[in-house]
Amino acid sequence: MPRYFLDTGAVVGLTFLHDLWFDEARRLFATENSLYISRPVLYEYCNSTDDNLLTNTEVDWDSEEGLFGAKLSNVRAAQVNLDLKLQSSNDEELDIESLVEDFIDASGVKENVDEASIDAYIRPNLRRFLEHEIGEREVTREVAREAMDTLCDTIQTNARDTREEIRERVTEYAIPSDERDQFKSRLQFVDDYVDTVILNDVAWLNQEGILSKIITSEILICMVNANVSTRSSE
Repeated sequence: MPRYFLDTGAVVGLTFLHDLWFDEARRLFATENSLYISRPVLYEYCNSTDDNLLTNTEVDWDSEEGLFGAKLSNVRAAQVNLDLKLQSSNDEELDIESLVEDFIDASGVKENVDEASIDAYIRPNLRRFLEHEIGEREVTREVAREAMDTLCDTIQTNARDTREEIRERVTEYAIPSDERDQFKSRLQFVDDYVDTVILNDVAWLNQEGILSKIITSEILICMVNANVSTRSSE
């Protein structure tokens, strides 16, 4: 059975409906393959802030910081702003497509994802949700406000529920800190400290024969006996 290491981007993708990696991450999560993360991935996922460091932070699954917290915050802000916008909208201006575009604009998706990827991977999921939620009803201002409020609530609730599912599903591997040093010279091209630590962890897990594949949305690195799958979100 393949054993996958999940980088932070893959874990975040699994968590949020409007993430570029959502569909692919869900398909991987639904398999019986063994899934692994390490402490730095969990740090980036829901613990990192501008005021703390990986080296001095108590890392846990319950914090709402990191990329998890940032995405939740964007959705909460979008929920307020969308309701304000829709209160002053005319019914004639509204349809499923306009609501999809409003959410994409309000939630900051375009800050990190190119237009082609949004069109291929993110719009279809949002459109599918709103079509199901609105059904055969006419898209009036009140229907739109209700549907968008439900969309934002659902994304937040599902994100927290999914985080608990990930906690139960993955194995968090503790890498001996003194084992990481042997790989530093090979990773001098990586500027970010946390990315370097994650790659050190991956290299050690690969060396120990624990990994079969590495799933990452940000980094392409080939190592002996490890296959890497990647698609940049930039």
